[in-house]
Amino acid sequence: MGPATLIEYLQKKKIFLSRKSKFRFTNLDKYKTILEIYSSPFHTDVNSAPEYLQMELIDLQCNNELKHVFETSKSKIDFYNINITKEKFPNSRNPAQKVVSGFGLT
Repeated sequence: MGPATLIEYLQKKKIFLSRKSKFRFTNLDKYKTILEIYSSPFHTDVNSAPEYLQMELIDLQCNNELKHVFETSKSKIDFYNINITKEKFPNSRNPAQKVVSGFGLT
């Protein structure tokens, strides 16, 4: 493979990878607000949250015990699995599970 052919190959590869990465990460913008809420629920502006989560987010932010547990928890996944129950936070539980499953356990 000569230099010109190698350059063409690398340019095509660059274009391919650029398109592929754009396709893979287009959905992240869609989940940006939810990701921000679940990564920092006690510091999130309630008004930026979807309406169906606002009341539960207020309840969560007013709970000093849960705030302490969140801040001292080594595993945020465990925090959500143990403390964000269907009974107390029915609208928050399912989106939290989707966030966790979207990123796996790595």
